[in-house]
Amino acid sequence: SKAGKQKADTSGLHIRGGMRRAIVRALNRVAERTKGRVARELRRLIANEKLQLSGIRGSIRVIKARLGHGTHSGDGVARIRIYGRGLPLLKLGARQTAEGVAFWPAAGRRELLRHAFIAVMPKGGRKGVFLRRGRSRLPIVEQRGPSLASLFVGTPDLVARTHAEAMADLDREIIQQVRVEIDRHAAAHPYSRVAAMRTAAMATGG
Repeated sequence: SKAGKQKADTSGLHIRGGMRRAIVRALNRVAERTKGRVARELRRLIANEKLQLSGIRGSIRVIKARLGHGTHSGDGVARIRIYGRGLPLLKLGARQTAEGVAFWPAAGRRELLRHAFIAVMPKGGRKGVFLRRGRSRLPIVEQRGPSLASLFVGTPDLVARTHAEAMADLDREIIQQVRVEIDRHAAAHPYSRVAAMRTAAMATGG
């Protein structure tokens, strides 16, 4: 009947919307987990106790995928962005030497900033690594190391590993979230084709 056809069409719209919700939810959950993995990997890469994991996580932001409503369409993409300028050299293990200041931008990688010195600023008491601009004592300019973003991008094997792990995680999460939506749809529409397929799959152990 016409009423029955309209009901079936509405059910189809529900399941299609559910699949979109499942994919967006999977994208956002995987993005949050990937953020945590990136933070831990950067902490391991730098390997300095002065750079806390919480500080690294605070510099990484997840921009969530959105599900469009009406005229506002979601782009279906979850993004992870690493913010922040160059890291203070003191957080990279800076040490004064006869030639300047040595620091470690990554575990086992030593760099030397010649003629630099460690000092405490008279105003505010901030401690840092500085270089003189010119031959006179002043002005001095604080020196910084690489940013978290440049450390990540500059480590190709880390980028490749993060991408591969995120894709594998996404495959698993999409399957999980699609199952959730199928269960919801079957519960709301017990006589629909989706509910019948779900019942058959359960009966065969699928």
